[in-house]
Parts: sequence; structure tokens; C-alpha cells
Amino acid sequence: DPHPPDPRPPPASAPPVPASSNNNLDASEPSPATDIVPTVLDHLGIEGAEFDGESLFADNTFELKVSTYNIHHGRGNDDLVDLDRIAEVIDDTESHVVALQENDIVNGRTDFVNQPQVIAENLSELTSKEWVALEAPAIEFSGGEYGNAILYNEDVLNLTQFENILLPGNSAGDGQRSAGIANFQLDDTDFDFQFVATHFTNLNEPTEDGSTIQLDSLNIIDDAVALNLPVILAGDLNADLNPILGNGELVANNPETIEELQNIGYQIVSPFDDESDTVPSEDFDGVIDYIAIKNGDEFEVENSEIVVNDLSDLASDHYPVTTTFSVSSSVPTPR
Repeated sequence: DPHPPDPRPPPASAPPVPASSNNNLDASEPSPATDIVPTVLDHLGIEGAEFDGESLFADNTFELKVSTYNIHHGRGNDDLVDLDRIAEVIDDTESHVVALQENDIVNGRTDFVNQPQVIAENLSELTSKEWVALEAPAIEFSGGEYGNAILYNEDVLNLTQFENILLPGNSAGDGQRSAGIANFQLDDTDFDFQFVATHFTNLNEPTEDGSTIQLDSLNIIDDAVALNLPVILAGDLNADLNPILGNGELVANNPETIEELQNIGYQIVSPFDDESDTVPSEDFDGVIDYIAIKNGDEFEVENSEIVVNDLSDLASDHYPVTTTFSVSSSVPTPR
């Protein structure tokens, strides 16, 4: 790999109310407001609705399922490149949006295939839904590009903005890293959020100002995201609060990166206790893949897991990590 291997995102104008000389309406007469509401509801596409005089807007809860998955350019632990298998693993998570790391993007190593695009097409076939790929390359490689991507279900999420920002790489030459930042709106709601897919260097080192490459990367991302939107950060951070088992020894793995993530307001919602493991290898034991949220008052975590099964054991050198949120949003709803 070009990066050394890891150690193991006009309301309708109400029709005019007819003037009445009698301001004291008889109880048997319909209220002008009650007459108006069906027209508003029709405009909003809510047919056959009845209105009881309460607010048109009710708090509603929607499910949002997100994942992060380092796909190792589709090369599994049997040394075979199999994007169908990667798509099956993602399909099993039933996710709506996925952060992918280590994608070959039309380069010579994997026959100039656009891997994110192919996986999105496979997911569209598997789910009978429209999946879209957003590429976030980090470096030029083998006549093409290599880096991150975001896949999302267009039947559930509406993309409103996307950008790819570059992050620093190590002086040893592992190349720049990147972060794809997508703004989404949950379909048929007023709920907007940002989704960030990234992959930090595993060759972290101090910088001249006393920081580290990973901390600088984290701060670049945090400066780029919106202050007024919920943010979901998903990716391979190559860091763990707990010592990791690498090559038979317990070693520290950039715990200051995870500490800083929490210090600047991100809540880690994926498993990261010392019993968890996101890499299917007997030579590595630890967590380096994360899902975290910021400005997340609308989010309630229903479930979060590292997806371990026979297929994910084989498909890549990382397991996918998945979190299911209940999202509270106000949408036009008759009561």
C-alpha cells in the first residue's frame, strides 16, 4: 500500500378568510382556521388529514444508521481483491451512509477500477435503492488516486454540499491524508447534518510547534466543519486510548489523539473499551476505527457495534463499525 499498513459525513399562503359581520361564531359553524388547515396540508402533500386545532409540527423520530469501514482496497485476508464481498459486508450493516478508507480510485494496482463507484453500484443492486459514491482522494498513486470515500443511500439522504480537504502526512513519506465532508438532509425532514470520512496517518510524529500530525489533522477537520450542525466523524484514526497489542507486545497507540477528540467536544459512540478489537488479526488487538458525534443533541444512540462475522473476518484487514441513531426532527405531521 502507498500508506504503510496499520499495525496489525413558500409555505402556502393561507387563503383569505371571508369577512364576517358576526365576530361571535356559532359553535356549529366551522372555525376559519379549521377551514384553512386542509388547504395547507394539501400543499404539503398530506392528503386526507384531519386537524384538531393543535400544532401542525410534531416531534418525530427517524432512524439513521452509519458505518465506517477500512476496505484495504478490497483485498481480503485470503489475498483476493473482491468488491462484491465488500458490498455484501456493508449491505449486512443496513447502513444509510458509510465512510470508506483505503480505496483505489482508478489506479493501476487494481486495474483502474473506481472502487467506491463499483461498491455503490453493487449496493444499489443488493438493496434496490440508489447508492451514490463521493470520492475523497488523498494522494496520486499508480496512475490514479487513492484515499477515502463516502457512500450514501440517496433514497434516504439528500446531499447538499461536499468537499474534500487534505491533511498532513508523515515525513517518512506515507503521503497526505484526506477527509471528505458531506452535508446531508434526512429525506422528508428538516434535519441537516455533516458526515466526515477520514483516515489518519499510522506513522504519527511530533511537529515543530509541539503538536503531532494526528492532532493537526483533527484540528483541521474541526475548523472545517460547521458550528451550527450536528457532525458525525467516522474513520480509521490509528489511535487508541488503551495500549494495543502489536506483535505480541502492549504498546501505546497515540492516546492523546482520542483524548483531544473528546476535549474538543466529540462524543465517541462506537465501542472503544479495552475488550474491543476492530482488526481481525491474531497479531493485533485494539480499536483504531471510530464513530463520534459533535453538536449531537438530536441524536440518541440505539445501538453501536463492531461487525464481526465470517464474511467480515475475511473481506478486509479491518472490521466495519456501525452505529444506529434515533434522530428527533420536526416535520409537518397532522395530529
